[in-house]
Amino acid sequence: MNTRHTMPAAANDPDLVHNSTRTTLSTNADPTGRTQARVTLRTSRLLIRWLDGDVDVRFAAQEVDVTRPIAPRRSVR
Repeated sequence: MNTRHTMPAAANDPDLVHNSTRTTLSTNADPTGRTQARVTLRTSRLLIRWLDGDVDVRFAAQEVDVTRPIAPRRSVR
């Protein structure tokens, strides 16, 4: 799913309070070692601005599993 969010640039929006993007890469390992570690890439964006006297907070996040598939083992003959 590819979603595009339109958010104004800081220089063009005098009501902008905060605008940030964060990207994290995490590895979640199986403590027993029976399954492959899962690697995820998460990108999130936070936008805070004044809107008609109220605070408008927008948050968007995407998480993608970037784990490499395990290659099948070759049998030795």
